[in-house]
Amino acid sequence: MANSSREELLAWSRMVLALSDETPVMGSPMAIRVAIRHKTSYKYDKKISLGPQLIRLRPASHSVTRPLSYAMKVEPAEQFMHWQQDPFGNHVARLVFPNKTDHFSIDVELTADLTPFNP
Repeated sequence: MANSSREELLAWSRMVLALSDETPVMGSPMAIRVAIRHKTSYKYDKKISLGPQLIRLRPASHSVTRPLSYAMKVEPAEQFMHWQQDPFGNHVARLVFPNKTDHFSIDVELTADLTPFNP
């Protein structure tokens, strides 16, 4: 039983090291990186007018979680996008669609660094 648990722990450690881009040094935190994808999509029976949309799918710049990459794709592609900040410093994308549409979708891909941080 002890050997099995030890082998599982070693296998898990090798997997974590394979996911990290950095070689851990004794006493230093190990880099932890995650990839997240969020997709929302709507289809309508007929063409409609979309009102302004507020999208809150981006980490705040004051967050401990550091984004390494960020991409947002919005359909319909013909729209006006303005990035704003709310009173708490969070990023908000304000989308305005000039034409009627029968669909609406948001696809966000994010890679983030979750390395432990001890202030």
